Amino acid sequence: MSALVLGQAIGFVGALVGGNEARKKGAQVAALNQSLLKVNSELRREMREAGMGPYVPIPAQRFIEKGPGQSSDEEIAVVDGIVLKLKAAKRHLKESANDLALGEFDDALKSIDANENALAEGWKAARKAHRGRGAALERLGRFAEALDAMQTVLSLSVDHDDHSGETDALGVIADIYTDMDQLEVASEYYDRYFKSLQEEDALNAAKDAQEADTAVAA
Repeated sequence: MSALVLGQAIGFVGALVGGNEARKKGAQVAALNQSLLKVNSELRREMREAGMGPYVPIPAQRFIEKGPGQSSDEEIAVVDGIVLKLKAAKRHLKESANDLALGEFDDALKSIDANENALAEGWKAARKAHRGRGAALERLGRFAEALDAMQTVLSLSVDHDDHSGETDALGVIADIYTDMDQLEVASEYYDRYFKSLQEEDALNAAKDAQEADTAVAA
């Protein structure tokens, strides 16, 4: 139900804000638009907290583990430290200790940048840290910095063809612009988020169909 309302809200907001006709409707449409955007933002937050939606956080082992014998003892120790920092930061976020979370994400990011070769896929580790920084900064009301972090997440996701990460980043950026009351910009990002979400659904459907055809052929 939340996902359905979310989609309807995004489409309606885009229709209201998109052209000159909406601007002529005056204060009533502006108030309705603001209300829809706020509701949409809260729905997305609830969905993220409930583990719903397109974005699934990357398990640490997916970007950290190398093949047997490919890491030195020093690299393993560095990677273990990064994992501990990311886990501690995530725990702080869950406990709403946002300053502590930000500090841990910052420390993890410094270690990632300084030891990228120690990681199997350093970009995924960096994206995870920037994503966490964006969440902490948003909660702290440091919206401009949160936007910078999430734009980095978006760039990393696009550069590495990670559609799920791209979709998530677009939605979070829209949420932040809503928090800043920059509603027209927010609506543009919600439109991009909804389009990306539809594309992701189509990709997943095509993948499922292909796997089903393969299973039948086998």
